[in-house]
Amino acid sequence: MPPPPRPKKVKPPTHATPDQIRDRQRGALLGLAVGEAMGIRMDQRNVPAANFPNLNDGPYLEPMGGGRLELRRGQVTWPSEMAQVLSQSLRNQRRYDVFDVAKSYARWLPTTLEAPEAMKAPMEWISEGRSPENTGRRAWLESAQRLRDNAPLARTTPIGVFFHARRDERVQASLEDVSITHFDPLTQLACSTFNGILAAAISAPGERLEPDQLLKVAEAELSLAASVLGRKESDWVGQTKDGADWLREDFKYAQDDDPELYGPDLHLFRPWPSETRVTYRLAFWELFHAPSLEAALIDVANRGGHSTVNCAVTGALFGAIFGDEAIPRDWEERVLEAPGNGAYHPRNLITLAGLGPDDQ
Repeated sequence: MPPPPRPKKVKPPTHATPDQIRDRQRGALLGLAVGEAMGIRMDQRNVPAANFPNLNDGPYLEPMGGGRLELRRGQVTWPSEMAQVLSQSLRNQRRYDVFDVAKSYARWLPTTLEAPEAMKAPMEWISEGRSPENTGRRAWLESAQRLRDNAPLARTTPIGVFFHARRDERVQASLEDVSITHFDPLTQLACSTFNGILAAAISAPGERLEPDQLLKVAEAELSLAASVLGRKESDWVGQTKDGADWLREDFKYAQDDDPELYGPDLHLFRPWPSETRVTYRLAFWELFHAPSLEAALIDVANRGGHSTVNCAVTGALFGAIFGDEAIPRDWEERVLEAPGNGAYHPRNLITLAGLGPDDQ
């Protein structure tokens, strides 16, 4: 009797399927908007919260609206709106055009309920005809190089989504977009690295991008961004190196039980809650410790601080890795059916999913 046939070896997938890519793209974009909506109620509030590594399980368990702007349930403001401004330009141009994007940001500014103060002067200069290639640098220098906040982390998410398969274009677009308003090298590196991680998550073969793979991607993307920025801005090589070292430190702390976000070096509330590194470290800490997107956003929202952007960035990260099925359906409906700022509504933001520079 002949021996039984050997079982065929099943080769692991080498590429993500088109459906996986689209679901993860939609997850990143919708996760951004749902995250922002979740953070509205506690934004800019200094509140008691669970000590790390414990997760907050309330009091707010879903997007409730309210907050400083007294928004409706599921309503969003500038983080998701700016992401939609950027995504609209990418849809129309099929590439990143810093001049088109900057002018679009400037046209959007008067329509929104609020926007970070740090962005207003660069937008005004752009409206006056100044080149967006210089506006962020001017604002940074006029602030004595202190201007560093998390606003670009939220708004540039569409770059990681759209250019998920185009690394060089993604890095260049990330650096250009951030520097329209925030020239600070650390902020540029943080956004480029974050978009690289989103892109890797969207393109990952198999079920998802695993934590050990994510850490390798993070180091590779950070090293590349630092190299590109160092060559582009040779006058600021020292600040670029320092920024890269600090972000590596943030990844290290994000893996620990205590990310040290209540001191001594970083704090969720002070000296200002919109510090880029706080948002960055917290989002990745949630990824390594929270069991789901829902649990992560409940925890981040109920910690207060700059909870709108903190939740938006966390939501985009989880959505890119786990896909749009990770987002509670009632949260999705609440955001997509809420009133919004016309063409800047999240309903339009998510239409970028499934598109890339090669699509006509």
